[in-house]
Amino acid sequence: MKKLRLTCDLEYDAEVMHGGDANAEAKAWFMGLLMGGTLVLHENDEIGDAIGEVRVISVEDTPSGV
Repeated sequence: MKKLRLTCDLEYDAEVMHGGDANAEAKAWFMGLLMGGTLVLHENDEIGDAIGEVRVISVEDTPSGV
């Protein structure tokens, strides 16, 4: 098994995922999903299956539009 280190940006709808920044408990739950273990990288078109697992190392906010 080969391992690659990825740095990535996740663009998501904060209102849909955790009710926006006003709900600290829901935001902590969402961040726990990201930091809690591994996420599965999946491709629906050509491969149609899981590609591998992604472990999030850190999360930081970026300015809008970056």
